[in-house]
Amino acid sequence: MAGTMAKDDLRYRMGCGGGARTIEEGLAWAANHDFHHVSFGADTGANALNTWDDARARGVRNLIAKHDFHLCVHTLSAVNVAEFSPYMSEAVDAYLNANIDLAKRLGAETVIVHGGLHQSSQIELRKQASLDHIRRPPTTPSAPASGCCSRT
Repeated sequence: MAGTMAKDDLRYRMGCGGGARTIEEGLAWAANHDFHHVSFGADTGANALNTWDDARARGVRNLIAKHDFHLCVHTLSAVNVAEFSPYMSEAVDAYLNANIDLAKRLGAETVIVHGGLHQSSQIELRKQASLDHIRRPPTTPSAPASGCCSRT
């Protein structure tokens, strides 16, 4: 690690994206440059939601503890959280649940979710759908009732 700094140091609060092939590579880069806040997306490539086994998740948790990282899973903005169409709405919930579950397994503190696209003549319906999706309790095996990665 490049060095350690006080948590009240402004630099401690700066973050970076995990912009490497894997989040593990991104965390190694962050450690070498003394970043502590790291966000990444789990939609494609080696970090895709369906690529994580328990050993890999445990490895990321160990890196978080070792380097005092604050990890964030950043969902894809192309997923419209304001969707109300029956099948698409169910897909949005499944996507959010998968990201919340991964965040919990990795020990991430947060999940960033975009509020959705609110255009068309049905703006109020879209706004309500967005709020409903975000407020709905997670239905994943490892998601807590409150705290990290809950929809509160």
